[in-house]
Amino acid sequence: MTKKIELGQFFTKKDVWLRPHIQEFIASVDFNKIIDPFAGGGHLLKVFDSAFKTAGYDIDPTLTWPINDGLRSIPHHHDDLCVTNPPYLAKTTASRFKREGTFQYFNLCPEFDDLYLIGLEQCLKSFSYGIAIIPETYLLHPKKTKRLVSATILEENPFDDTDFPVVIVCWGPDTLEDYSIYKNDQLIGTNNSLTARLPAKKNLDKKLIKFNDVNGNLGIVCIDRGDLIGGIKFTKGACIKGPIKHSSRTSTRVQVNTTVDLNQLIDECNVLLKQYRKDTSDVFMAPFKGNDNQGLRRRRLDFTTARLIIENALFKLASNHLNV
Repeated sequence: MTKKIELGQFFTKKDVWLRPHIQEFIASVDFNKIIDPFAGGGHLLKVFDSAFKTAGYDIDPTLTWPINDGLRSIPHHHDDLCVTNPPYLAKTTASRFKREGTFQYFNLCPEFDDLYLIGLEQCLKSFSYGIAIIPETYLLHPKKTKRLVSATILEENPFDDTDFPVVIVCWGPDTLEDYSIYKNDQLIGTNNSLTARLPAKKNLDKKLIKFNDVNGNLGIVCIDRGDLIGGIKFTKGACIKGPIKHSSRTSTRVQVNTTVDLNQLIDECNVLLKQYRKDTSDVFMAPFKGNDNQGLRRRRLDFTTARLIIENALFKLASNHLNV
């Protein structure tokens, strides 16, 4: 476990990530070999051994690969296809476990807060085409690469030793205006088409809605439960138990200064929430601790989206006079 924390090693031991549309992407690329610059146990490459030439690198001297620190640089392979699972380790986790050796990478690349972002950046520099299995939160990253061809949210776990929510990203050499988003095998839209379904901004006075207010009249359960009971929802403030702090993110109370009937507001917020989740297939909601007992990804509602939902509910209910 120490090595896993130090090196961010979580080996991919199942080929469930190789969905049909990802196979089509591989078939569309003209390449010499498949290279994994973070080869680990070699499980990703074994999938291709019978069909393609493969090779890899790794920093771990106990493994059988040529030694290379892929977080610092990767030899250029512009005529090869990258298929990899880079190390995952958040800067906050490295700090908590006092992994001083890991901090050299964050010092070299202060703009990144996780090792996988550093590893992916090195892959993008060295390969024209590639596939990477990385944390699903990458889809929400403000500086993700503009070379994405597709992103596939994988709900089935490809790891034996962690249930970390992942996405498979495919990239090419060109800057693109849009990319396809899949959930498992299903194409659910493009990033632009799904973004267009986000709740519209209503530009109401921010003082009307105050989050993390201990006396708030509106409550929000911000995470899905594993048993599908309750889940993310709007409710009365009094229904939210426990302390409300400035850092509260799993549930909170919100003070909404309005003459709109509170029960109507709650109902309308839940209607809009349900529609938002249906329209976007939860793509813009961060994953939360793996899947529920139905194998579906649990999600967290962020405050920015929650505010938009409340604003839209107020706007609809207040109608023309907007007495909010």
